[in-house]
Amino acid sequence: MKKSISVVLMMMTLALAGYGQTITRGGLTQGFEHRPAIQRDSGHTIRPDLKTPISITSAASGYPEIAPGSYAIVSAPINRIGNGWAQTTQLDGVSVEIDGTACLLFQLWKDGGSIIAPENLKTGGTLNVLVTTPEGRYHGKVRVHEVAPGIVRGWRAGSFQTWPVGLYRTGITVHDIPSPITEQPIPPTRGERKTIVKVLAAGFRRAHSVEVFVDAQLVPLIGVFPFFLPGQEEVAFELPEWLWGEDRLVEVKIVADGQSANPFWLRLPSASDANQQ
Repeated sequence: MKKSISVVLMMMTLALAGYGQTITRGGLTQGFEHRPAIQRDSGHTIRPDLKTPISITSAASGYPEIAPGSYAIVSAPINRIGNGWAQTTQLDGVSVEIDGTACLLFQLWKDGGSIIAPENLKTGGTLNVLVTTPEGRYHGKVRVHEVAPGIVRGWRAGSFQTWPVGLYRTGITVHDIPSPITEQPIPPTRGERKTIVKVLAAGFRRAHSVEVFVDAQLVPLIGVFPFFLPGQEEVAFELPEWLWGEDRLVEVKIVADGQSANPFWLRLPSASDANQQ
């Protein structure tokens, strides 16, 4: 009889201790207070689902859409600093997944990081994003397209050793263009001396057609070439001789499969400067 009473008292104690708590598949809710759902990662560490909104944008254009295999930026409270150089999918307890597929991590910083999107992503819609950190898991979404062209920065170039030998007949000093607006005049082609502009880009690799417009005029495309860093390409085009005219700032727009990348601007010198080139 004493044993039965002890069992009943123990059950009542457990029931009272659990009053106001509800065990759910997602986690523990106490009373009416909201608690994040508890999840386990592959290392069996319990990590809560956090409510802070996150986003992924093209690292080139800044637009909220990316292409498979492209360079992208994650905005999330990662609170870590490190370099993975696109050689790992986990760094200091941080990982990023798109549609359940792990991304290569390039760099991490306090408010986010840079990644290389998986090559096998479904295109033409919106996919789920999961960012896992030691503090918890963040959820978001991103639009993925077959082509999502974006421009990082450009170079003016002549001969460049990593490009096909014989592509250019004369050499021109390579100029890095560090901002979207380049004020230093770049002379167009003159005679045998060609002027080629190279632009660092992302989201072009699956494009079937690429067109370049300078001052709203179609100019010759040299080609789209892989860059030495993953997730990026170089788009090269000529500044033809007929662009000589007045000293002016011109818009450059590159279109891939009908989609325009973010534009940038170059300054062209006046025709009176042609004889000095």
